[in-house]
Amino acid sequence: MTDLGTLGGDNPEAIWLNEVGTVVGSADLPGSQIHHAVFWKNGEIHDLGTVSGDACSRGRGLNARGQVIGGSSDCHNFLHAFVWQEGGPTLDLNTLIPAAPAFN
Repeated sequence: MTDLGTLGGDNPEAIWLNEVGTVVGSADLPGSQIHHAVFWKNGEIHDLGTVSGDACSRGRGLNARGQVIGGSSDCHNFLHAFVWQEGGPTLDLNTLIPAAPAFN
């Protein structure tokens, strides 16, 4: 077992492990009321942040390229799906879906 660490809070959560040993999940910030999506690579934790306007996020999956998928939330309900890859910002996938047509 390996202690993955946190972002200053009490609880980390490992959710997915890829074939090269990178782990994705979430970790609490100080105070343990807010958690952010994180990935652990080569013994280091990386905070992926949230989609703009959301307080919390959680990483849910990871591929061999290191691309992370997850959800950003108000800390209770997922509001946005996201994808993140190293070197880039967290991309809100909801912005890629056209608005539903209005029905009369």
